[in-house]
Amino acid sequence: MEKLIVPKTGPVADLVKFSNLTNVNTILNAAVPNPYILNPAFNITQPKDKPLYISDLGTPVMSDLTLKAGKYFDIGQNKSVNYPSDGNDIKLLTVISRIVQNINVVTTVIQGAPAGAGEVTEYIGAMNATVNINGIITSANGVYPRGEAKRLHEWLIAPVSKSIVSWWFDNLGISNIIVLGFEIPQNEGEYSQQMFRIDAKADYPVELKVVQPLN
Repeated sequence: MEKLIVPKTGPVADLVKFSNLTNVNTILNAAVPNPYILNPAFNITQPKDKPLYISDLGTPVMSDLTLKAGKYFDIGQNKSVNYPSDGNDIKLLTVISRIVQNINVVTTVIQGAPAGAGEVTEYIGAMNATVNINGIITSANGVYPRGEAKRLHEWLIAPVSKSIVSWWFDNLGISNIIVLGFEIPQNEGEYSQQMFRIDAKADYPVELKVVQPLN
């Protein structure tokens, strides 16, 4: 067995001394090559992702989220309703999202089968993914983002499937969501911004094929 060489000083060396490990050498010379450093000749370089744009604060925005505006027919009011009411998209810059994907597995138990063969898997399919979006709407110091918060609320309460645009969501095959609930809290000392959380599930278009009966 080869001996492991570690520095003579530092936390690793202290661990060696404390544990009374054998077959381990310590060294004083820092010039001994570290075998765990990858040879630069084998490094695979890849261009870094470029930011979409620079925010008003001068920070790079790598991923944003656009809530697409739309309209639906309100039966109670007997008219079409825009969401948000001004008919414009809502662009969110400060947002963090999460997707949880559950898999639906249907199995049948076989009575009397030997160990390891007691179940037969009949179906494996992906269920609609759960989507969680956390974000912040910001405004000038001392000014509450009243209009943007109202527009977000109008978008959230629209009782329809809604479109979203984000390269991050698109990369995972999600372009429509159904809002299951949301939270718009007040936070002490944060008057100039409005935090929010959206709980939703992914909605996928269903294509129906109409087959004409043969006469």
